[in-house]
Amino acid sequence: MKKRYIAVVLILILTMMSAVSVSAADGERPNIKKVTVGVCSKSGFAYKNANGSEEGYAIDYLNQLGAECGYDIDIVIVENEKLFDNLVFDRCDFVLTDDNPEKYPEYISTQNSLVNEYDVLYVKEDADVCYDEYDKFDGMVIGLCRGSIAEDELKIYSEQNDFTYQAKYYANEEEMLLAIAGSEVDAAVMGSLVYIDKDVKNVAVIGKHDYRLLAKNDMQQDIDNFDYAVSKYMSENNSYINNLYNSLYWHSKAGYPALTRDEHEYVLEHPIVKVGYIGNSYPLQYTDDNGNFGGIVKRYFDFFSEYTGFEFEYYEYKDSDACKQDIIDGKIDMIALVPYYMDWAKKNNMVETSWFLQVPVYEVKLNPDTKARKIGMTSSFAVSGQAYSDNITYINYNSVIACLDAVKNGEIDAAYINGYSWKVYSEKAAYSMLSAVNREENEVFSSLAYMDSSEINVTGIINKAIMAITPELSKNRTINGVLLSVEKTNGFVNFIVKYRLYICLLLVIFVVCIIAWSIFNKKRKEETLEKLAYTDYVTGGMNQSKFYIEGARVKNREGKYAVGYINIQNFKYINDFYGREQGDNVLKVMAHMLDDLMQPDGIYARMSADRFAFLVTYIDYETLKYNFDTYISDIEINISGFSDTVNIKSTCGVYLVENSDESIRDMVDKAAIAEKRARLDSRKRIILYDAELNAEFVKNQEMTSSMKKALENNEFAVYMQPKVDIDSEVPVGCEALVRWISPEKGFISPGDFIPLFEKNGFVTEVDFYVLEQVCRMLRRRIDEGLPVLPVNVNQSRLHVNDRMYLSMLQDMLNKYNLPMNLIVFEITESAFINDSHAMIDLINRMKSLGFKFSIDDFGSGYSSFNLLKDMQVDELKIDKEFLESTEDLKRSRYIIERIVQMAHGLDIRVVCEGVERIEQVQFLREIECDIIQGYYYSKPMPMDEYEKYLENFDLKH
Repeated sequence: MKKRYIAVVLILILTMMSAVSVSAADGERPNIKKVTVGVCSKSGFAYKNANGSEEGYAIDYLNQLGAECGYDIDIVIVENEKLFDNLVFDRCDFVLTDDNPEKYPEYISTQNSLVNEYDVLYVKEDADVCYDEYDKFDGMVIGLCRGSIAEDELKIYSEQNDFTYQAKYYANEEEMLLAIAGSEVDAAVMGSLVYIDKDVKNVAVIGKHDYRLLAKNDMQQDIDNFDYAVSKYMSENNSYINNLYNSLYWHSKAGYPALTRDEHEYVLEHPIVKVGYIGNSYPLQYTDDNGNFGGIVKRYFDFFSEYTGFEFEYYEYKDSDACKQDIIDGKIDMIALVPYYMDWAKKNNMVETSWFLQVPVYEVKLNPDTKARKIGMTSSFAVSGQAYSDNITYINYNSVIACLDAVKNGEIDAAYINGYSWKVYSEKAAYSMLSAVNREENEVFSSLAYMDSSEINVTGIINKAIMAITPELSKNRTINGVLLSVEKTNGFVNFIVKYRLYICLLLVIFVVCIIAWSIFNKKRKEETLEKLAYTDYVTGGMNQSKFYIEGARVKNREGKYAVGYINIQNFKYINDFYGREQGDNVLKVMAHMLDDLMQPDGIYARMSADRFAFLVTYIDYETLKYNFDTYISDIEINISGFSDTVNIKSTCGVYLVENSDESIRDMVDKAAIAEKRARLDSRKRIILYDAELNAEFVKNQEMTSSMKKALENNEFAVYMQPKVDIDSEVPVGCEALVRWISPEKGFISPGDFIPLFEKNGFVTEVDFYVLEQVCRMLRRRIDEGLPVLPVNVNQSRLHVNDRMYLSMLQDMLNKYNLPMNLIVFEITESAFINDSHAMIDLINRMKSLGFKFSIDDFGSGYSSFNLLKDMQVDELKIDKEFLESTEDLKRSRYIIERIVQMAHGLDIRVVCEGVERIEQVQFLREIECDIIQGYYYSKPMPMDEYEKYLENFDLKH
């Protein structure tokens, strides 16, 4: 075993040497602006390693953003309180700080936050304090960094949760950790971006704050460049940010919230959990030579035990039927690994945990050309009793070996084997005659437990541990589950050990060749990198980054310039109906047409999806308008492989440049505002940006600058619109809607500020503000003995990127001690378009925790019915556009009726919105729609009026 690891370590060291050498040979890309950024010193966030080099989350992220903006960034790591001294003395061009930018009016800051940080309350690992246990927090001595934003957040948090504390101040986080260990303090507050692996635990998240870049007032263009890069990463490459965080902080204590007191007491009362497993699936799950449970699954259960405190007793089963019968009879509490299907679980009063393991599936055959009619699989794939195709016979075997032997002997045509087992057994001579193909699908596995009706149970506690699993932790458990196996030796590692000297010599020669090749090709690589960075991968022309760089240069030349912004209408229909390849051809045709129209000094680029921008000289606006109407606004394209000819229609906004000092980004934004007006005006395809549209631009800027103060000053009001039972005409719930009532501007339409907040990300804070107002109202009514009805609360799609979202939702409901069924989270169907897999996964995880869900505007998207196949929802709200045409089109009436029938067949209630007339009510009553929402019964009303409204009905408590 030792020899194996020595060989593996040697390979890794030599590989890293190669990577470092290549990096050193690459040098710097041309035309890169050098800037200096000051960053506060913080373990894991920004620090100097033993060699004096800067490392950390902020370092990697800033360098990535710099590459996006065209900057070569030098990092200066300093103590937090000295950041602004450095800026004053011109040592830094920017500082990255979590301080409030309004405290420094002499500097400007990015609108977008680069990094979000949560402030976490830590106590000793063995302290008798549980998560959000406020009475235990009362009277604590709590360590803080003086002058940090956490000081203010702790004060607010303690007032909200009614406890007192004594503050004790320290210079840095290391001092606070020593103070906790030495019992100088009971607890300490540190940010989630501080890497902490000491003997402490997370018992509360007290607040959240942002890091922004600050610079001098004459660096507005540079600030705009960073703002753009951050927006792009948040919308297009958010996985990079999550992966970077997970790779650096996956073992930090910030990501492992402690159990609540009730959960902790449950574990103490039920410490032993009996777990059954299907053996003989090496290395997934198996019994080793000592009779102990081993494999990848065992590694996950070790983590569950570390996290929750449960002690697991393992019982091996040879087949799934005996295992299933024992859990029904109560002889065991859980089954370790089952496919993530719900049918068998529901029928037998079982409940599954959230999934925690994805396993690739291989189809193994003796003859690759054989059509598989009889397929074998191991019992672990069949625990849930899922149904299979009528044309194929499936046979269950008690082990992977038995399954492979059946294929080898011709008893079956093929076997479905998990990828980890196939990787092991494919190296054995006994199965060398077999071949396999990856089925390009992953089997998703969870655990199965007997249904416990109590609020706190084994499944819920283990789900909390599953929520703490990061991709890096998952990879660690899987790799260790394979490498640390003792059932068989690894032939590949044995080969490495045997020929280690020759392999090392070959690797050294390889590294030398790579270095020589890198130096020789340096110039060509620089040119290739620049092309990749600035070229649109579909059209081959400029991308958005290059357009902004070239536009800033071109606009300062002599002559009159105009900026245009073009949107291809209904482009998604082309992608959906004809395929993405034909959609790309449409984009290429548009790029070709624009290329023909550009004068020698004109430029254009694809900005995103189906949007283009151009910058050209012009004689007069009428000539611009003529060229667009003639060549661009209506293009006829033949679709390859189809007999169809498609007319591609476009709209355009134009901004005539009056001041060349204005940033190219603002020019494009103004042209985009004009294009949006053209989209809404069916009479015009091209619209010129004018004073009226400028007012909209200014209004958006004003709303952006005032939105945070508006939230602090309670300018956002929660309105309620009742949901009424169609038969009894009695309210059965309501939807919470947000309204902005400004002291200066009066009522601001949600149609104005909600899209803006979705764009800049502020909508997530508004969502939680509305949720807290609703929770507070429901708690008060319960305490006063008044009847309460469920409330629908809207949630933005942006929450899917926040790894703390589920924890924050649970904290909110725990804070007000509300039953889960009183809050229905409402998500519009359009939220599933950009990343449907991530959204569906989030909702399924929330459902497993007991949350309720409603899909708003159902039927307005392109995959409505697929959503119902992939996830469980409690309520559908039919898009009001269907209802508005029920009196004119039989087709719409038919669609609504079929949606209602389908939903009832799936045990989903149906709400119809926008109901205003008695004829609509009668129609909906005829088709047995469940609930009505609309002006026919009530407009949205302030919360206090809604409570008075409820007094008109005899509601049950």
